[in-house]
Amino acid sequence: MLKKTFLKISLILLCAPLAIAQEKEPFIPANEYYNLMEGVGIVGFAGVLGSDTNAAIHVSGKIWRGNTLVSPAKYVFAEWASKCVSYEPGDGITGSGTDYGASEWMKPEKALGKPTTGDTSDVVVLGEGGKITLSFDRPIRDGDGYDFAIFENSLNDTFIELAFVEVSSDGVHFVRFPNFYLGSSPVGSDSDSGGGVNDATLIYNLGSKYRIGFGNGYDLAELKQAHEYILKHGASLSSAPDASCIFTEQYCADFLENYAYLDLQSV
Repeated sequence: MLKKTFLKISLILLCAPLAIAQEKEPFIPANEYYNLMEGVGIVGFAGVLGSDTNAAIHVSGKIWRGNTLVSPAKYVFAEWASKCVSYEPGDGITGSGTDYGASEWMKPEKALGKPTTGDTSDVVVLGEGGKITLSFDRPIRDGDGYDFAIFENSLNDTFIELAFVEVSSDGVHFVRFPNFYLGSSPVGSDSDSGGGVNDATLIYNLGSKYRIGFGNGYDLAELKQAHEYILKHGASLSSAPDASCIFTEQYCADFLENYAYLDLQSV
């Protein structure tokens, strides 16, 4: 009997900026484009749709190059989420400014199946601090390149709402993907200072930084890479990482506590 696979998405509307100092060793993304400046670290990631560096994956599995979807498809989606294990809506779900009331935006079944490519109302809203856990009929396995993708319903390339993405093999212990935000002002479509204008090149591994119909890819091998990076910098369940570690002490502790329960061939 195949194990269930679990995926948890936690919405964030604010993300503290990442301070990159010269003594910090950068964590290098497994697949996505990045701009590494010697002595500083990574100063940029993949750009928006239409840019030469974008890493967006269309629901068809195709990628976008030169203002068009390139055939044949680069990726094949074997299946979509089939069950909502739990849904914990956060704050701020009102339906204000839309044709629907709040209840219409709080239907977790809308997170199941193939994502929409044009209907921005065909979604479940997490709200600020909200969470949703989805499962699949077959396990997601670590293969070559991206292993799964997260889709959002952004109207354009800058008005985006972002989420932390975590995976689990047992549905109890979730491991969060390493993520970065290089900006100096809050990120998220509802932020006062951001004004709904977010720069994709400042964002990494927060789902999803692409417009509706296009998803963020995630590589399970990156969790193994993160584990090795954390151990290299002296972190353990009883000790904090050294000063050259780019991850926070809390991230390292949570990662190590939950990673022990993760099977990268059945998550």
